[in-house]
Amino acid sequence: MKKKTVIVSVIVAAVILIGAVATTLTVLLTRKTPEPIITYPTELKVNLLSSAYGVDKNDLRFSWAMNDPEKEQEQKAYRMVFASSLQNFEKGEYIYDTKRVESSLSAAVTVDGLSSVLEEGKLYYWAVSTENSSGVDGGFSKPSAFATANSNFGGDGIWAASSSGAKANDDFAFLRSEFTLSKEEYQNLDKAVVSLTARSPEPSRQFVYNLYVNGESLGAGPSRLNKNEKGETELYYDNREVSSALKEGDNALGVICYTLGDKAFYGELTAYFKDGTKKVLSSASEKESWKSLPGDKACDKSNSIGTFYFTAHANNINSEYYPFGFSESGFDDSSWNAVALSGEIARGVKLVPAETEPVERFLSPAEQMTFTEKGNSVVVDLGYEIIGGLHLALDVPFDAEVTVRYGEQLEKDGSVKWKMLTGNEYTATFKLSAGKYEFDTIDLMTFRYVEFIDMPTILDSSSVRGLELRSAFDETESEFSSDNELLNQIYTLVKHTAKATTQDLFVDSQSRERRAYEGDCVINQPLLYAFSNNFAASRFSAEYLYQNRTWPADYVLFCARMAYADYLYTGDKTSLENYYDILKTKTFTRYFDSSVNMLTAGGITQSSVENCILVDWPETERDGYDMSVKYNTVLNALAVQSYDNLAKIAFVLGKTEDEQSFKDYAAKIRAAMVEKLYDPTTGAFSDGLYASGKASSHRSQHATAFALSANLVSGEKAALSAS
Repeated sequence: MKKKTVIVSVIVAAVILIGAVATTLTVLLTRKTPEPIITYPTELKVNLLSSAYGVDKNDLRFSWAMNDPEKEQEQKAYRMVFASSLQNFEKGEYIYDTKRVESSLSAAVTVDGLSSVLEEGKLYYWAVSTENSSGVDGGFSKPSAFATANSNFGGDGIWAASSSGAKANDDFAFLRSEFTLSKEEYQNLDKAVVSLTARSPEPSRQFVYNLYVNGESLGAGPSRLNKNEKGETELYYDNREVSSALKEGDNALGVICYTLGDKAFYGELTAYFKDGTKKVLSSASEKESWKSLPGDKACDKSNSIGTFYFTAHANNINSEYYPFGFSESGFDDSSWNAVALSGEIARGVKLVPAETEPVERFLSPAEQMTFTEKGNSVVVDLGYEIIGGLHLALDVPFDAEVTVRYGEQLEKDGSVKWKMLTGNEYTATFKLSAGKYEFDTIDLMTFRYVEFIDMPTILDSSSVRGLELRSAFDETESEFSSDNELLNQIYTLVKHTAKATTQDLFVDSQSRERRAYEGDCVINQPLLYAFSNNFAASRFSAEYLYQNRTWPADYVLFCARMAYADYLYTGDKTSLENYYDILKTKTFTRYFDSSVNMLTAGGITQSSVENCILVDWPETERDGYDMSVKYNTVLNALAVQSYDNLAKIAFVLGKTEDEQSFKDYAAKIRAAMVEKLYDPTTGAFSDGLYASGKASSHRSQHATAFALSANLVSGEKAALSAS
C-alpha cells in the first residue's frame, strides 16, 4: 500500500509538470518479480533509525511495518521480546517480554519498565509479532539489533602532533591505530560499533572526520552543531556498525580529519561478541595506541573550493608526503608522531548520539561512466551528478603534475566548466611520482564531470570512480514506469535528487552556501518521504531549523508545516512535545492587525534584517510583485497555513485552548483575505493591501498560487483561481 501511494503521488506531481504532453499515459505499477508472501513485521526501527547503535536506554521508541496478505487487515495486537544476545534470542531466553498488548500502535511504541533491565553501552536484540484484526498472528519478525548509548562516552580529544610533540596547527590530520582480533574473538564476533566525533564542522560547513577500517572507506561526520529544545549546544557522535570490515588478526583504523576551526577527534571501537560480552578494541582515550601525521603538506592547502559563504580547501594530493595505505594493518608508521591532546572533546557542548542514519561513501556505477580524450586531457562523465569526491587507483609510469577539474556542466569545447555558476572553483592538483596509488579524495563537492589534464596513465572505470557521500538508500522502496518518456525522466530525476542530497542535514546545496533553509527543508522533506522510509533526516533538519532560523520571514512560517508533516509520516509526537513552545513562536502574531485581520508586512520587515519578506528569490523572480503593500498576500497566506498546522499540532498534544486560538487566527486572516484581496471575476488574488485599505491593482501568480496552497477558497472559486 505504501509503495502504491508513493507512486501515485509522483505521478500526480509529474503530470502537473508536463501538462498537455501527457495526453495518453499508461502507468505500470506491477513489480518485475513476484515478492514472497510475508506475514511477519518488517522495517524495524528504534528512534526512527534502522542503524540504532547508540540510543538512550531511557528514551526508546520502537516502530515496525505490519504485513498481511489479506486486504483490509489492521493490527489488533502486538508482542515485543528483548534478549541480551543473539544466542539468547534464538534460545528464547528473553530479558523482557511485553506479552500480548492489544493495540493498533506500530510507531513510536514505548515499553514501560524496559529501561530498568537495560544497561548502558550494551548490545541487545528485539523482535515483534503482530496480530491482525481477524486474530491471526503473523509470527515474529527477524531479530533486530540495537546498542544503548554510554553516557560516559568521551574524553580528551586527539590531533596530529608536530615532531616536538606539541599539537600541530595543520588543518589536515592523519590518525591511525592498530589492534588485534584473535581467532576465537573473530569467530565469536557479532557486531563491532565505532563511536566517533570531531570538531569543528562549522567553519567549512562540512564533515571533519573521514573513517577507514582496513583500507575501506566507511563514511564521514559528524553533523553540524545544533541546539536542543533547552537551548544547549550539542556535538553529535556517530555510531557505525563495522564488523564486515574487520578480519582475524591485525586490523587498522584510520582517520583523515579536516577543519579550519577547533581541532579535535575522539573515537572508540567496541566489539560485541555472540556470548553477550564486549571488548573495547581501540579508543582515543588510550593515546599511546595512536600515531599521527600532520597533513597540510600531503593535502596542500593552495586553493579553496568554497564560495563567499565558506572556505574549504581542495583535497590536493602530493605523493611525496601523502601516506598511501595508512589505514591498512602493517603500514609502516615508524616515522609518524604520537598524538597530541586537544582538551575535553565535549568542552562547552553536550555530547549526544547522532540522530540520523550514518553518512557513508558509495562508489558510483561504472557502467554509466564515459571517457572522452581530447589532446592532453580526459573528460570523465559519471552519468549523473553526485555529492562527494573520487576514488582513484592509478599506475603512474613517470612523475607528473595533474590538474583535476570538477563541474556540473561542460563548456562548448567539451571541457569541464570548473568555475561554476554557484561561485565555486572546483580544481585540484595531484603531484604524483612514478608508482602505484590508491586513494580517495575527501572533498564535499557537487559534480558530474571530471577533467584530468596531463594524466600520464590511461583512465577507465577501474582507475577512477565517483565516490558518493550520502546515507544508504533502498532503490526498491519505490518503483515507477510509464509509456511517457518525459514522465519517466522526471521520476528518475526526482528520485535521484532524494538519494543524492540526503546526507544528514538538508541544505540549500553542498556547493554554494551549505546552509540549511526552511524553504529547502519543506521541499526535501516530502521528497524523501516519497522514496524512502528514512524519516530521521527530515526530523533532524526540521529540528535544526527550529533553533537556527534563517532570514526570510516567509520561511519561519514553514516550521509548523514541517513539524506536522513529521508527525503524520512517523506517528511519533515526541518532536512535537519537545519543540511545541518553540513552534508557537514561529508566527508573527505580534504583527496581527485586528482592525484588518491580517499581518502587517511593514512591522515585520522593519523589525530586523532577519525578517525580509521573500515572496520569491532573487528579486528578479518576483515578476513585478507589489512589495509596497502593508498587508502582503504571500505572507498572510503562509500565516494561515502555519496557524492551521499549529492548531492540528495543539490537537495532537491536547492543548485545547491553543488549538482554538490558532483556529481563530487562521479563520480571521482567511476571511479577510478573501473579502479584501480576491477578485471573484478572474479568481485572482491581489498582491496585498495598502495602508489606506485599498487593494493593489497588481495580481501576480505568486499571490494566487500561495492563496490556493493555503486553501483560502474552495470549490468553484478555487477552480477559477487555478485557471
